[in-house]
Amino acid sequence: MMKLDENLLKNLLKNKKFFIFDLDGTLVDLEKLNFETFREVLKPLSVNINIKDYIDLFAGRRSVDGFRSFLENNDINDQMVSPEKLSNEFLKIKKYNLDNNFDSMVSMIEGASEFLNTLKVNGKYIALGTSTRKIFTDMILKRLNITSLFDLVITAEDVRLGKPDGEIYVTIVSRLRASRTDSIVFEDSMFGIEAAKDAGLFCVGISNENWNETVVNSADLVIDDYRICNELLRK
Repeated sequence: MMKLDENLLKNLLKNKKFFIFDLDGTLVDLEKLNFETFREVLKPLSVNINIKDYIDLFAGRRSVDGFRSFLENNDINDQMVSPEKLSNEFLKIKKYNLDNNFDSMVSMIEGASEFLNTLKVNGKYIALGTSTRKIFTDMILKRLNITSLFDLVITAEDVRLGKPDGEIYVTIVSRLRASRTDSIVFEDSMFGIEAAKDAGLFCVGISNENWNETVVNSADLVIDDYRICNELLRK
C-alpha cells in the first residue's frame, strides 16, 4: 500500500463538505458474503471462482453486470443461462442469508460508524452510492442503525448505468447540489474507484487486508483504517 500522506488526508477531511460512501466493503463487511453467494450461484455451471475472479468481475458492481462479464469471458452461450437469471438466483440466496444469518455475516468496517458520526457532528453532508439493491441497502442500514446518518442514499435501481460508469456519483453530486471540488468518495473496489474517477471526484480507497490490495492503489489516496480519519478530524 502507498504511504499515507496524513497532511493531505487531514486537509481533505477538514475542507470537503460532501462525503460519499460505497457500502459493501467500504462501510460494511459484506464482501465475503457476496463472494460466497456468487460461488454458490455458479456451482451448477461447474465453475469455482477465486477471490481474484470475484474482484476482477463482480466486486463493486451490479450483480447482473458481473454475471454478463463472466459469461462473456468464459464463452458461455447457453440460452438457459442468462445474466438476468443468474442475478435473480444471486439475489434470492443473498436475501435468505441476510434474513437468516445477518448477525453472523454482516458487520461494520472497524471505525466506520464512529467516522460517520464524527462527520455528522462536524456538519458534513453524507451520502451513500451503492450497487446494492434498495431492499438490501435499507435492511442493512436499518439493522446497523445508521440510516439517519445519511442525507441521501442512491442504490442500484436509481441509475441507468452501474459502476464503473460514474452516473451514480454524478447523480449524488447533483441531488446534493454539491460541487465536485467540495466532494470526496470512499470506495474499496476497482469498479467503484473507476466510477468515482469517471465522475471527476477525488477518491479515497479503503484497503482490506488480504482482499483488495491489488486494486485499491488506483485510488487517489489509500487508508486501511478509519481510525486515522477520526483522529485527524479531532486535531
